[in-house]
Amino acid sequence: WFGTMSVNFWSIGASSSLVFSNIKNEEGLIDSIIAKFGMRRESDILKLEPNFSLQEYLKSAITIFIFLFLLVFILGIFLAALDTILSLVFIVSVLFIFGIIYFYNIESYKRTKLVFFEKYIYYQKGWLFKKFYFVKYDDIKDITTIRYPFSSEGKITFNVAGEQIVKSGNNNKHLVSNTFTIDFVEKIKEKDELIDYIFYKRPPKNEIDKLPENSNYIDMQKSIMTGKPSLKNAVIPYLLILLVPDLLFLAYFFYSRDSGLLSIILPVFLVLNSMILLPAYLTTKMTIYVMDGYRVFSKSGVIFKKQVSIIYDKIDFINNNEGFLNKIFKNGNITINTVGSSKTELTIKNLASYKDFYDNLRNRYEKNR
Repeated sequence: WFGTMSVNFWSIGASSSLVFSNIKNEEGLIDSIIAKFGMRRESDILKLEPNFSLQEYLKSAITIFIFLFLLVFILGIFLAALDTILSLVFIVSVLFIFGIIYFYNIESYKRTKLVFFEKYIYYQKGWLFKKFYFVKYDDIKDITTIRYPFSSEGKITFNVAGEQIVKSGNNNKHLVSNTFTIDFVEKIKEKDELIDYIFYKRPPKNEIDKLPENSNYIDMQKSIMTGKPSLKNAVIPYLLILLVPDLLFLAYFFYSRDSGLLSIILPVFLVLNSMILLPAYLTTKMTIYVMDGYRVFSKSGVIFKKQVSIIYDKIDFINNNEGFLNKIFKNGNITINTVGSSKTELTIKNLASYKDFYDNLRNRYEKNR
């Protein structure tokens, strides 16, 4: 409205971004700024645009929407018991607010796009409040994709070198990585492979169009080594915690004569055990670590499928270690760090063959340095 903008400069080693606030948005200013960093307007090699719809919107936050639906439903029934008109006003108000949010998202995602150029990535999003990102390939450390449940769509988060100190309540401070995310990307699984390959090879546009049939591209995606975390580390600690209450319950079960009380307690007992053990089991069962021709990545998630991938030449250093439980169960962990981060980007946990995995990963990492 006022013809102004703010410019944020992200940097490795700085505790916060450098911000030029409310400067005049003169024609050609952004082009002049990005040119200082070796980025110039050029023809694109790949463009991604969100495929936003009501159906995918609900899937993208299905757990939140289920919770909100139940909350509104319960409050609606409670208000209906007091006053039918009040209940209707409440429900209409909720639908009106949801409609405004949904409409804003429609207009926002119409204007959202991610463009890959020869030397950098350009990303824009927003409608009334707009953001534009210009990031060089060398400054992107890894990407994380999350596929929505019951969908082939998902979101991609780009982790950019450098971190910022963020203050929270009680003057607590913590480091947060510089990131940007594009939502509602179609065929998210294939896009993850394609983007990693672009980071690795920087292929021209005409080659990208032919990649699905490219034998070299297919061969590089073949797994060289895989590993799954041990279920023992995930489940046995919970079993030990549950051991005493379970034994007490069984003792009561065998010696009690109150069958009516037992018929109530037994389902509760089984549900509580399942609520504790099942998430740990499923989370571990659905996790896998993979090395292929040019990257290392993890796949995890029960409802939302998550993948974190790091190209070998983005790795700064790797390490391996054994904790107390690892020594008992004869497995170990591998940590992978990238340039410009104080935190580990990817942790490979509770792997039985962790030494072989580590040696193989170290060899590939050193070859790409």
